[in-house]
Amino acid sequence: MSRLVIATAIAIGIVRGARADTGRVRPPARIELADCLQANREIFEQAARVEIGERSTIADEVLVTVTCAEGGIDAGVVIEVRPPGSTRRYAYALDWRRQPVDMRPRLVGLAVAEAIDASQIELTALPSPVSHTLPIERVERWSLGLSGFRRTFSHEAGLATLGAGATLTHLIQPSLRLAIDVLGEGDTAVTSAGAIDVLTVSTAPRVLYRVGDRRFAEGGLGARLGLIHMRGEVSPEMDAQWSGRAALRTWFGPMATAGLGARISDRLAIEATVEVGISVVGSTARVLGVPAASVDGTWLSIAVATTVAL
Repeated sequence: MSRLVIATAIAIGIVRGARADTGRVRPPARIELADCLQANREIFEQAARVEIGERSTIADEVLVTVTCAEGGIDAGVVIEVRPPGSTRRYAYALDWRRQPVDMRPRLVGLAVAEAIDASQIELTALPSPVSHTLPIERVERWSLGLSGFRRTFSHEAGLATLGAGATLTHLIQPSLRLAIDVLGEGDTAVTSAGAIDVLTVSTAPRVLYRVGDRRFAEGGLGARLGLIHMRGEVSPEMDAQWSGRAALRTWFGPMATAGLGARISDRLAIEATVEVGISVVGSTARVLGVPAASVDGTWLSIAVATTVAL
C-alpha cells in the first residue's frame, strides 16, 4: 500500500512539474486583431486567452498579430509572432475554409498558442522585412461556365432543342453556391403542311450543393423562366393562323439539376449536368388543330460545360 502511495505522489509531482515547466516556457503575450476580425473581437481574444493565459504586466511580452488571409476572413488567418527585443518574426497560416464557422475562435486560440510555442524553438523563421502575407490558396468567389446542351419536352409534339449558354456562379460557403444562367436554344417542327421555327431564351436562378474538390458532384434546385418565339411557314390554305406569322409566348416551371465534374487546374473545370423540370406555363403551336410544336410538359436536358474561376 505504501508503495502505491509513493508512486502516486511521484506521478502527481511529475505532472505538476511538467505543467509548471510548460507555464514557464510560454511567455506572456499581447494579441492584436486586424480590422476584419473586430466584429467578434471579444470572442476571438477570449479563445486565445483560454490557451495562453491572461495578459501579463511584464514589459517583455510576445506580440501576436492576427490578420485575415488574402481571400478574406472566410479563407483563414495569418498569425505573426514577434519575440520581445528581437527583429525576427514568425508567421503561420491557418486555413479554415473547410471548418464550421462557429469553430473559428477555438481554432484561432489553438493556433496562437502553437505559434508562440513554435517561435520559441525558431520554427519557420521569416526574417524581416518579408510581407506578412503567406501564400494561401486563393478562394475564387465567382466562376463563369460556358455550356452546350440538348433539351427534350415530353408533351405531344414536344421539341428537341439544341442550345448553348453561360452560367454565373457565386460561392457562399465551400459546399454552397448560387447560380444563374442565360440559355438560348431552338428547333424546327416539320409537318405535312409546312414548318414552325421555334427559338427560346431562358434563365434559371438556383441553389447548388457540392461535395468533393478535384472530383466533385453537385445538385441544385431552382426555376426556369423563358420566352418563346414561334414563326410558322405553313401553307395559307391549310392554316392561315401560322402562315408567315410569328408569336411570342412564355414558359416557366421548377427544375432540379445533378452533375459530375472534375477540376483540370486551380481555375478550370469541366462538368456534365442533367436538368429535369416541369412546365407550369407552356406553349403549343397547332396546325389544323393538331399539336405541331410544343414547349410544354416535363423536360430533360443534358449539358456539358467548361467553367473558369474569375
